[in-house]
Amino acid sequence: MKDLYFLTDEILALLELKEDSLFHKIPKEKIKYYINEANRIGKNIASKYKNEEIESLLKSNKVNVLIKDNSKAKSLDIRGEITFDKKEKQIIIYKNSMDQIIGTLKKYGFNISKQEVYNIHLAHEFYHFLEFKNEENTNYLLDEIDIIFLGPIKRKATILKTREIAAHAFCKELLNLSFHPKILDYIYLIENKKINLKEFKDYIEELELKYIK
Repeated sequence: MKDLYFLTDEILALLELKEDSLFHKIPKEKIKYYINEANRIGKNIASKYKNEEIESLLKSNKVNVLIKDNSKAKSLDIRGEITFDKKEKQIIIYKNSMDQIIGTLKKYGFNISKQEVYNIHLAHEFYHFLEFKNEENTNYLLDEIDIIFLGPIKRKATILKTREIAAHAFCKELLNLSFHPKILDYIYLIENKKINLKEFKDYIEELELKYIK
């Protein structure tokens, strides 16, 4: 991953945050707050389960894992779905989509096993299960932002993507990964020519100057 050295954990969290529909409403001085606090929450929760295997955690919490050949959606970008409610606790993994990303990672030269990729996905979704179980979605643990509509009329809103930032941090800590889980998405996009590496690197440099440094 030497050519992706510029994708630090902080940058990858920022990229996740930028996907939030309300990113443009976040005050610039609060960007690092959402990144750092979401990361802290994810890591702290992972520390409670540090010596446990993800499969054991799922089993002890009665979360069913179902592997299906493919999804009904045409896009292979959908790797799985979750259902967490009073009646059902289930993680569905789509084999065709997972196989595609595993194949791409191997083509890239990324040394990772199929089971490790599955575990990353399961750990990520287990974090969301814990949010459901504890009735503590990450976005509600962090500061709200003001959204202005007409004149002085305002309403508060939370930043949903902080849930994903925390889930990535949880996953990395729980599985003791040497890389940030979200980097797998960018390896996939670059290898499949959906992102131009040079243009992407230039874009990251702009983001870093604007929000990080």
